[in-house]
Amino acid sequence: METKIFYVLSKYFWLLGIAVTGINALAIEFSCRRHIREHPELRPAYSRVMCGMLVWWNLPWVVMGIGIMLGRVPTLWHYFFEIRGNVFVLAWWVSVFAMAIVSLRWAFSRDAAQLCSRLSRLCKWPLLHATGIGVFMLAALAGGIVLFTAIYLRNPPVPEFIEQIEQLAGR
Repeated sequence: METKIFYVLSKYFWLLGIAVTGINALAIEFSCRRHIREHPELRPAYSRVMCGMLVWWNLPWVVMGIGIMLGRVPTLWHYFFEIRGNVFVLAWWVSVFAMAIVSLRWAFSRDAAQLCSRLSRLCKWPLLHATGIGVFMLAALAGGIVLFTAIYLRNPPVPEFIEQIEQLAGR
């Protein structure tokens, strides 16, 4: 039973990623709804941010789901092992870097600084600051580059325990 749960989570983790992104967007929407109504001039910028968040933050999960559902990548774990030679795995990494670069570009833009400043005061989010978001995104991008480079250079095989679980689950 435990191996089947692990296998299902490994195969459909991308759906969980999409759900969490949606829940985060709903939470932000709920916490800012009243303030956006009171300050309608923020609506266009806020809408762009929410749309961008839903599109860009879900892009890697959608790419992962396509690779898994088409049978080109067996599980979530294969995106972190055996990177070379699998176009779907490389596409996933490209989508992760694209998301980070777009988010980083936005975070250091003038619009982001103004919007984050206004929303943090209105929505009472003391940690929402464009520079902080930009620094976080820069660190995430640097960490992603280091992780990808280490995995690519080492090209580790999928661990035996994952292969065993896949066999037990009937793959």
